[in-house]
Amino acid sequence: MVREGNITANPGWPAKANWESVQTNPNHGRMISPTKEEANMVKQGTNIKFICTYLFNNPGAKPAQIRRALCEDRGIDATKRPGYYAAYVYTNRFKHHFTFRDGGFYLTSRGLAQVQA
Repeated sequence: MVREGNITANPGWPAKANWESVQTNPNHGRMISPTKEEANMVKQGTNIKFICTYLFNNPGAKPAQIRRALCEDRGIDATKRPGYYAAYVYTNRFKHHFTFRDGGFYLTSRGLAQVQA
């Protein structure tokens, strides 16, 4: 181990920052939000409406199909962003809109009310 000033470096390992560099870095530990031009911002509830409409047209769709369709609709490459929008289909948070059975998702009566014409 080599010690240079306040930075400890191991051969083959990146140097560790010292406390002073952490305090002076304004972005340390902060998540930088993309600008509206960089992000594909949609109105709250739009993703649920899209998923409900997709399930209305494709009953029994697999979770990966739903996520891929949502990413495609929002202009996001699903292969480059694995896990993006996964919370909609891989958690029980939206189980009142659609339910998983027989290997696919199906709309509930509450989800049917969200279908867009």
